[in-house]
Amino acid sequence: MRALVAGTVLLSLLWFPAVHQPLMAMLEMRAPSSHVWMHLVSLAFIAAGVVAGLWLTRPERRVPPTTQWQRLAAQWYGLPVATQAIASAALACSRGLARIDDEVVDAGLRATARVGTWLARFNATRGEFIGDSLPGALARLSERGGHWARQAQSGQTHHYYTGIAAGCVLILLLLWIGALL
Repeated sequence: MRALVAGTVLLSLLWFPAVHQPLMAMLEMRAPSSHVWMHLVSLAFIAAGVVAGLWLTRPERRVPPTTQWQRLAAQWYGLPVATQAIASAALACSRGLARIDDEVVDAGLRATARVGTWLARFNATRGEFIGDSLPGALARLSERGGHWARQAQSGQTHHYYTGIAAGCVLILLLLWIGALL
């Protein structure tokens, strides 16, 4: 404790301008502005704390033994019984809360772990098939779409105009249905 007090007092000396200005100049830093009276008040409070701590922990300061009437007064107020009742109630409450934690909260965690395990097994058995077959199916679908698109480009412009006319009729039909609704 004394080492901490000494360290605090020594470090507080760094805030005096005569001490910290050369240090700040050497480190090329700038300290926030302060007033000397603030440092003196802080040091006074530290000194008061040191003196109070030494006075409270002096060896000759002993707690006098309790007398018979003090023991009777403590029993008369019922403090030991009340303390025991409060402690028993707190222990019973904590046991109940621990049981709820073990049975309810942990049950959700255990269920989550079981679902995770099931999903891992499902992925290992059936999920791999989906993951492996889906890209192949998309590739085959793209191939068929490309084949169909190549067939549509025959170079005969009357086929192109027929497709454009059919698309325009379809768009107008959809707009007409939307206007009626």
